[in-house]
Formats: sequence, structure tokens, C-alpha cells
Amino acid sequence: MLHHRYASYKALSTPGTQDDAQWLTYWVVYAGLTSAEAIVQSLFLYVPLYYELKLVGLLWLMTPQTKGAQLLYEKFINPFLTQHAAKFDPVFATTKLAIDNAQVDKLVALAQQYGPDITRGAINQAALELKRQSASGEINSRGDFNNQRAPQTNDHQRAPQTNASQRVPQSGNYNQGSTNVPRGMPSRY
Repeated sequence: MLHHRYASYKALSTPGTQDDAQWLTYWVVYAGLTSAEAIVQSLFLYVPLYYELKLVGLLWLMTPQTKGAQLLYEKFINPFLTQHAAKFDPVFATTKLAIDNAQVDKLVALAQQYGPDITRGAINQAALELKRQSASGEINSRGDFNNQRAPQTNDHQRAPQTNASQRVPQSGNYNQGSTNVPRGMPSRY
């Protein structure tokens, strides 16, 4: 994949458009094949030498001598998309309106602002829970549950705190520390 990406970069850096069209066609075909592969992936597990055949197919698609991507695009993808464009265009117009929405911009800004702290808080909580389970004997040194089932807790049946200093605040300002949990989100330990 590194070669494909670098070759695409080089194609975009050159003044002509012939190599741009070749790589854009390749990526369109590759995306279509990857989507199809994801749908029927379980069937490919039983095909002998599947990954070797896939490698040969990718080489056929990307080499300028064979123009495999261009052939698949012209014979299958372009006719299909041309025939069904009237169905796809409204979907993409609606998607563009949703993406260009001011509320989406606010959500993105919030995710960029608070996302790393929430992730760190979740990782810290997971580490504390692992320590608690290890200390109480609920899991063994390999990380397996000794009773073969994960302990079940509900909000009204919380497990006891092992140490008051390990508690994560229920709410707070994100700028005060990396283990804070946003208001309204439960903190188990």
C-alpha cells in the first residue's frame, strides 16, 4: 500500500493529468473491491492461496502496462454509477448539507477539545479496574477471569472501592487533570 500512496502523491505532483487519472481510477476500483471484499470476506477464507491471488490482482490493477483498474472501471464501475447516479446524487447532496452544518462544526470542535482527555480517563479507569481485579483475585496473572465470567455490576450494585485515592471524580473541569470524567458519565472506580 505504501507504493500506491507514494505513486499517487508523485502523480499529483507532476504537471500532467494522465498519471492522475490512472491513480484516481485505481483508487476508485480499489475502494469498490475492498467494500465488496468486506461484505463476503467469510467466503474468501476457504479459497486456497487467496492472499497470493489478491496480491497478483492488485499488481494487475495498478501497473500501467496492464491498465487493469481502467478496464474494470470502464466495463463495470462507470456503467453502474452512470445508471444509478440519479439515486446516489440526492444522498450525497444530503450528506454534504449535514457535513456543512454549524452543529457538526461544534461537535468536531468539542471532540478535538475533550477527546484526548476522555480517552486518557478511560484508559486510567481500565488500568485501575485491572489492578482492583488482580488484587481481589478476580483475574489471574494471564488476565483471565478465575470464575470464567466477567463480574456483573449495575449502577445500584457498585463494587467496593479499593482505595479512596484511586477514585476518579464524577464530574469536573477537563483542564484540572487527565482522569476527570465528564458530567453525567458514570465512574465505576
